[in-house]
Amino acid sequence: MNRTIGRRIAAAALVPLAVVSVGCGKAAEKVGEKAAEKAAENALEQQGGGKVDIDSKDGSVKIESKDGTYQSDGDGNFKYEGKDGTVQGGEGLPADWPKDIEFPDGVKVMFGTSTPQGISVTFTSSDSAQEVFDDFASKLDGWDVKDKTSMDMDSGAVRSAKFIDGERTMSVSVTDSSSGSSGTVFLETKGSN
Repeated sequence: MNRTIGRRIAAAALVPLAVVSVGCGKAAEKVGEKAAEKAAENALEQQGGGKVDIDSKDGSVKIESKDGTYQSDGDGNFKYEGKDGTVQGGEGLPADWPKDIEFPDGVKVMFGTSTPQGISVTFTSSDSAQEVFDDFASKLDGWDVKDKTSMDMDSGAVRSAKFIDGERTMSVSVTDSSSGSSGTVFLETKGSN
């Protein structure tokens, strides 16, 4: 019986040590993550000459340099702003996309860029090229249509046109793909012709 009591006392004494060890393990892990973040930040700063901030909790990265600012949110969305314009990838239209120009329902924006020449957006849709093009055209009702092209090939349809509204010109091109369609839109900036 004395052995059993001794074992229980020894086991009871080890429980707090185990808890402390686990707690220290998590603390050590957190310290290790911060050290890795700082090491990566320092290495990138030495390579590019800018300020780097990495957050391993959410996967976000921000790099600021004399040439511009790059940010990513850890979910695949990114944005670069520099003196020559903005490049944005991920969900959503570029911030400077005009509010009065709507995209068709069901269109997923994949990538967008903004430069002094204009705004370019690449997108996909589960709808056909014809359906997406017709939806764009209906949302641009009142705009003049120029250079309308319609090609039907074995691989699918291609639809494109230039839409003009006063000083704004927008080129739309949509192509059938195996999962629906994909396309690009380019909205020229005033005076970029």
